[in-house]
Amino acid sequence: MGILAIDKERTPTTPQGWSLADTGFTHQEEATLAVWYRFADGSEGESLTLGWTGGKRQAIAAILRYRGVDPAYPVGSVGVATAETNAPTAPSVTATRANARILRVYGADGGDLTAVGGYPAGHEGRFSLGSRGSSG
Repeated sequence: MGILAIDKERTPTTPQGWSLADTGFTHQEEATLAVWYRFADGSEGESLTLGWTGGKRQAIAAILRYRGVDPAYPVGSVGVATAETNAPTAPSVTATRANARILRVYGADGGDLTAVGGYPAGHEGRFSLGSRGSSG
């Protein structure tokens, strides 16, 4: 999984060999979030650049690796919610296959992210990142 969060509204570009799971803008277009996936086949290389069009902005990117994913059904359902809040509520998503993994991703503009009580019950945090400066 490739995840990219960008400050302000921008258009993420899909890396070669990757498939877009979902992309969108937050409330009042203060941030952009995109999620891609691909199956490892040995041709991945040492690094990956996730980019966008529309000018330089602060951004965060992450790559997550999962094993045992069914190539015929890599992404089952996607739920999206936007709001102007520092305590967002994730939309409901139902796993439709055995051994499914639910991935919840959150992106925020500026200093809007606050740690209020940690991760929700039953969830495991993979990472939490912040950016400084501009890129593009």
